Amino acid sequence: MVAMFGAQGGTSVSLYTSIVYMLYFLQSVLKVEPTRASLCLAVGIAVSAPMYPVFGSLSDRIGRARVTFIGMLLWMACTYPVFAGIRAGALDASWATVSMLIAVLAVLTALIMAPLPAFIAECFPPQSRTTGFGLAQQLGNILFGGFLPLISLSLVSLTGNQLAGVAYSIVSLVPCLAVTFFWGFKRDRTSRRSVLVNAPASAGE
Repeated sequence: MVAMFGAQGGTSVSLYTSIVYMLYFLQSVLKVEPTRASLCLAVGIAVSAPMYPVFGSLSDRIGRARVTFIGMLLWMACTYPVFAGIRAGALDASWATVSMLIAVLAVLTALIMAPLPAFIAECFPPQSRTTGFGLAQQLGNILFGGFLPLISLSLVSLTGNQLAGVAYSIVSLVPCLAVTFFWGFKRDRTSRRSVLVNAPASAGE
């Protein structure tokens, strides 16, 4: 449950907002032509893809929770301005700007997501790792990401504010941020101590 609300919840919100809801936002809210919207999104995804191994390697050095926590903070700070900039870029037909801003959010999503597989796997003993990972992943995706496009678009419709759905995404990350800070950092420290304790024995073998 902790893994679900911390790491998986955070990645679900950021991924579904930056990729899935982004396409809804472009097509349904801003009325961008579907092919153009898909191309802008594809550019953003292509730019972010090489960053996953980079951020994964960073999490090996400084800790899974720290990388995820920094990613969540940056994502929460940047999401509303990025969506506002995308709206302005779409109104001006500045598609390079739209693509660049989507890429910014996609890169920050990679910063949150890259440590996820190792982080959740390390939360469970080997005997239940596959079950625990699968449960955390599926429940996190359903509860945090699955309903996000529906709720976000409903907020846009109810309030008349094109950016209302983004506010929901930011608020949804708050409990994930708290769990990552209070539990994830502790988990990282425990993992590092375990590695240090076992290192001499491994060297002796």
